Amino acid sequence: MPTQNTFNENLNDYPRRSLGRIYSKTELLSEYFGFLPVELADDVYNAYNYVFYTALEALEKYLKNLDGLSQANIDSAIRQFECKVEQVLDKKFNVFERYLYDNILQISENNHIPMEHYKDLDLKVTEEQENLVDQELLKCRRAALSQKAMNHILNKKLNKLDRDSKEIESYLQLTQALSQTSENIHVTHPDDVIRFAADQCEQLRQSTLNTLRLINDKDLMQNLTAPDKRLKYMLEDVQNKLDAFKSKE
Repeated sequence: MPTQNTFNENLNDYPRRSLGRIYSKTELLSEYFGFLPVELADDVYNAYNYVFYTALEALEKYLKNLDGLSQANIDSAIRQFECKVEQVLDKKFNVFERYLYDNILQISENNHIPMEHYKDLDLKVTEEQENLVDQELLKCRRAALSQKAMNHILNKKLNKLDRDSKEIESYLQLTQALSQTSENIHVTHPDDVIRFAADQCEQLRQSTLNTLRLINDKDLMQNLTAPDKRLKYMLEDVQNKLDAFKSKE
């Protein structure tokens, strides 16, 4: 979840300090504290995510030790639980982040925070220089926010790849166990069984074709003596099926 910048990015809305320099609230706080306010929010976000995923791994290990639960059921339940908790945590973090910026890290326009390192410095600059610097800072701030959002997306993808890797590893272990079991009890390999069945089907097909040719060559169907109606119907039915089979040959 990319953190949201709730400060107004319009330079005209920034409060003017007594030094004549136009500052954003985040810039002023960063200068005062020595770090970006958004870093504080990031640290909180990363901290509770670390706690959550550590607890999630412990829960998964516990479930694997229980009887009657398959690996597939455990993985499905863990994914559903993880998704629901992430939604709740992200929603609560949005509330916390708004409160952090709007109340804790909020400076009223009438308050002035003196900077010790500004003493005895001549900070007189032209308005044109101020605007240029402010515009460059604004570009850098937006670029940093974009980079942060991209880092968050990459971290989520990395977590998903880690989970997929663990799932693939479990399937690999299961496959190896099944292969070892089949070797120990001398189970015929599936490829050999399929080849044997195919050979048997081919032999049956050839035997049937040879029988059809023999019947046709000796004209056995025509040499039967005066069949009754029931027998004649059965013979015609057999002949029709034989003709249909020969047409597929």
